[in-house]
Amino acid sequence: SVRWKMPTMRPETGKTDAPASNDEMSIRLWSDGHSFPELPKGPLTVELLGRKTVLVPADLFRAGLAESFLAWSGLACDASERAVWSDERAGRVAVMAVAEQAFGRLPEKVRFSSPLLRMSEQPQSLVLELHEDLLYIKLLRGSELTLAEAVRAAGEADVLYYVGELARIASLKGLTLRLSGSEAAGLRTVLKSQFKRIVCE
Repeated sequence: SVRWKMPTMRPETGKTDAPASNDEMSIRLWSDGHSFPELPKGPLTVELLGRKTVLVPADLFRAGLAESFLAWSGLACDASERAVWSDERAGRVAVMAVAEQAFGRLPEKVRFSSPLLRMSEQPQSLVLELHEDLLYIKLLRGSELTLAEAVRAAGEADVLYYVGELARIASLKGLTLRLSGSEAAGLRTVLKSQFKRIVCE
């Protein structure tokens, strides 16, 4: 069985005060059953944190191909999952796999989003955001997005491994490291020797 946990609902401002009518909340897949907090009324954008996430150019995206985009990336939905997608942002659509049982308490017209859509896209940057054991990565060479994915990362050692692998296949020299999320300060400490410029966002 699986358990879906929704942490604190936060308004667009990112503050944790009373939820607004267009709240954002995160959903996280765990084990041992499932539970939801009381959901707000009105439009709801749900940010999905999951390994099976791909960004698709908006001009190529078709709803009927959503599951195919995941499969082509080696992230095919299994029998208990369905593909969902975000609104377009910056010319891209996030396509994600989500467990069917997650829909039991969600409003019918819920919108979906992904950390990959809101992470910085500054030129010449490596952007990292760590959510417990999920690391979101964006790599921009010049102004071109050359990598965007979510990978399993059990801790700082795994983050160091992925950064090392990136450095092996694509030079990170001259890139600004941009860190976001609750683990940004810790990542800055372990990666400071590898980057001349680090920005916590």
